[in-house]
Amino acid sequence: MKNYKLCVLDMDGTMLASDHSIPSRNIDAIMRLREKNISVAVATGRMDIMIKSYIKQMKLDMPVISCNGGMIRRLGELNPIAEFTIDSRRVLGFIDACKKEGVSFSLYGRHSMFTEKLDGRALFFHEYNKTLPDDERIDLQVVPSCRALAENGMPIIKGLSYTDDCGAIEAVKKEVERMGGAAMIQSARGLYDFMRADVSKGMAVEKLAQIMGIDREQIVAFGDNHNDISMLEVAGLSVAMGNAEEDVKRHADFVTLTNDEAGVAYAIEKLVL
Repeated sequence: MKNYKLCVLDMDGTMLASDHSIPSRNIDAIMRLREKNISVAVATGRMDIMIKSYIKQMKLDMPVISCNGGMIRRLGELNPIAEFTIDSRRVLGFIDACKKEGVSFSLYGRHSMFTEKLDGRALFFHEYNKTLPDDERIDLQVVPSCRALAENGMPIIKGLSYTDDCGAIEAVKKEVERMGGAAMIQSARGLYDFMRADVSKGMAVEKLAQIMGIDREQIVAFGDNHNDISMLEVAGLSVAMGNAEEDVKRHADFVTLTNDEAGVAYAIEKLVL
């Protein structure tokens, strides 16, 4: 069996069940990894503050890869280990394209999520905040104009659009591609992330492994959606969830059980422990 030293986990659709809780079996498996001196890190499309409560449950002390690789930061610290902000011209292009096509969107900064109206994913986090203690709540700001934020130089790490209108999102993606230097990738059903073209979870996982002195062959990665493919490709062992998109499964060495069946724990027990 290979000497794995780092396990990297996606959150939504992977570590989290459909009700957004962490199955107790998954937590037990994480504890067993740490007993074996295997480090555990999270790579999420969310801002790091959005998973603070989950990090506490898992008792993790590793830096968090957030915004699909746009930032690496130890939770609770102001300054990131690395961050990759998007040029304001491209942010403005993304905003204009979303508005033209009637697609709802939000922007992610270093510490805050910005939206012009509470709908879609923004509404989800607005309601989620009500369940959290004050020190774990997301700084969700409803602003008159996201365009003004970009024009005034607010560092933006990721944009998020949410729609079920396939034609509208394809039009937005085409405009982003036309601008160059940026990309859009699906992170969940109806959710599409906008970020720098050279940024991905895989790139951030490689950077974190380099900092830790860990070879790619010693990495295990878990994911379920298109934004996870890049980190599955850099890992020595790649695991797709049973609920993963079919294209994601084709990039994995092993397909485990679904997120509602503690598929993370099943694969860790079978392949790593």
